[in-house]
Amino acid sequence: MSLLHEILDVHPQRIQMDKDVVSECISQLCSCRNVCIVCADACLASPDVKDMTRCVRSSLDCGDICGITAEVLLRQIEPNWKLSRKLLEACIATCRICGEECQKHADEHEYCRVCAKACRITEDTTEKLLQEVAAAW
Repeated sequence: MSLLHEILDVHPQRIQMDKDVVSECISQLCSCRNVCIVCADACLASPDVKDMTRCVRSSLDCGDICGITAEVLLRQIEPNWKLSRKLLEACIATCRICGEECQKHADEHEYCRVCAKACRITEDTTEKLLQEVAAAW
């Protein structure tokens, strides 16, 4: 059991959904955020940085949206599920966009391959939580 799962277990406000799905999604969102930041940084260090502008932008956007979505989902008091659904939908869309952009550069840049993979995993994990939220609310 992760520490995130453990703290969700002891939080006085009980989660109305499967804690495994919630904690897995939050963890993956945080991981994707970090991977996207490193990918953008690596793109900026690339000798062909001008060709990487769109990749940098999509990685930064994805990292920001994943990060804020994780932060909102971590707050258990009086959750706004309508907002959470919209954030999850935005996260799925931005992960898809970032993953597709990074995949274009994956053969030349290993960091883009890793970022594309992180985006695909996060997209899938976030979709699972979105289905939970839709079913619960």
